[in-house]
Amino acid sequence: MQSKTRTVVCMAVLVALMLLFGFTPIGYIPMPFADLTLMCLPVLIGTFVLGLRAGFGLAVVFILTSLLQLVTKPSALALVMLETNPLLCVLNLILPRLLIPFAAWGVWKALERRWPRLSLAAGSAAGSLINTAVFLLLLQVWFVGGIASGFGLTDAGATALIWGIVLTNGLPEAALAAIICPLVARALIKSIPPLRNGRKETEAP
Repeated sequence: MQSKTRTVVCMAVLVALMLLFGFTPIGYIPMPFADLTLMCLPVLIGTFVLGLRAGFGLAVVFILTSLLQLVTKPSALALVMLETNPLLCVLNLILPRLLIPFAAWGVWKALERRWPRLSLAAGSAAGSLINTAVFLLLLQVWFVGGIASGFGLTDAGATALIWGIVLTNGLPEAALAAIICPLVARALIKSIPPLRNGRKETEAP
């Protein structure tokens, strides 16, 4: 019972942190073209500490805050996406977020035995990068023409602008995740050992 209570408390704290990030500039840092986001961090930490199902739930919270940003404070890119195709715009936000915990968990578990000290950092980077990569890939497939039209570019120029996000957003986000998430996850697991049991219980069918 104590283990379950601590698991619930940890999950609640992570959700509260995501809501704080989502309703303040901390979580979505304005950039000229597309916002830089720190919302991956609680998703990754929750995945490592509480398990895959908890990570998936936190990814859903990430999606909800992204949709809120889309309605209340859309970036220049989001405005063009909305004008081009609102439904695909929403799908472009949902699908990459859902993959974060699965990529992070998979890489972490694959490397945990052989490289235990690097596995959390690698999983954190993988979770962050899968979000960026899938987002940009869908952007290229669905919106390159709309971006070219909206920003007065050729298709080649729009493609360069889209994949330039890797440098301005994707790599900084992945680097922060690889540094911060392992430190926080290890501290939580070490200082609150029952969370390990809670993680196993969460993963049980």
